[in-house]
Amino acid sequence: MWKMQRSHLKHALSAAVVRRDYSDLLEMKARQYIERCVAHPENGLHEAARIVAEGIINLTYGKLEDSRGRDYIQISARLMEITVASVLGYVVDLLPALQYLPKWLPGMQFKRDAARWKKEVRELEDQVFEVMKENAVR
Repeated sequence: MWKMQRSHLKHALSAAVVRRDYSDLLEMKARQYIERCVAHPENGLHEAARIVAEGIINLTYGKLEDSRGRDYIQISARLMEITVASVLGYVVDLLPALQYLPKWLPGMQFKRDAARWKKEVRELEDQVFEVMKENAVR
């Protein structure tokens, strides 16, 4: 299976195919990056990350927003923030007994964060499911 996928990727990302199929998108994104850097030079690094993300999402989904105007890049960035924060860990990872204390106590931020993240991730899952249903109908 991986050999077949590798073969497809090798073809899709070959220099000739990139030049033929993706050059317009790449030129447009390069132009947008320069325009954004001229307008706000202090945001150069942020704009570079945004442009790369826009290019990837444009290639993957063909658009940057869903039918309700939700920005795919903002959704992805928020999920990444939650993932990084949860991977870094909390004191409860070292002392599991802390999970039984009430969340209003000082130092129980991990419980409040977990509750908030659970809600956000559930909403994002629902949004993705809705987008998939909308696309399946078409």
